[in-house]
Amino acid sequence: IASGRGLAGLAFADPGEADLTAHVDFTALATAVQNAGVSVSPLTTQGDWLRRLGIDARLQSLAAAAPNRAEELKGQRDRLVEPRQMGDLFKVMAFSAPDWPAPAGFTGDAA
Repeated sequence: IASGRGLAGLAFADPGEADLTAHVDFTALATAVQNAGVSVSPLTTQGDWLRRLGIDARLQSLAAAAPNRAEELKGQRDRLVEPRQMGDLFKVMAFSAPDWPAPAGFTGDAA
């Protein structure tokens, strides 16, 4: 990890109140993990990963429960998954034991 930063300022001052981001050499990380005998998922974008996890179904459910917040919720979803926002900017990779199934969000097509 070359550097880290909290998007909302000091990430460690208020745990859970800020995102922690880091510049990562995913190739080097994957190689090191594989050399240790751990399975590595394919690298994917945050947007595709969240879509595979069902963020659109979750948005529909939340919007149905709070119609007055539907546009706000859609904007929050868009910020996380749209390519021109955070969707392609952030990447996701998972590690698991070799005999475990693929982690959620790393298989199948992004909806």
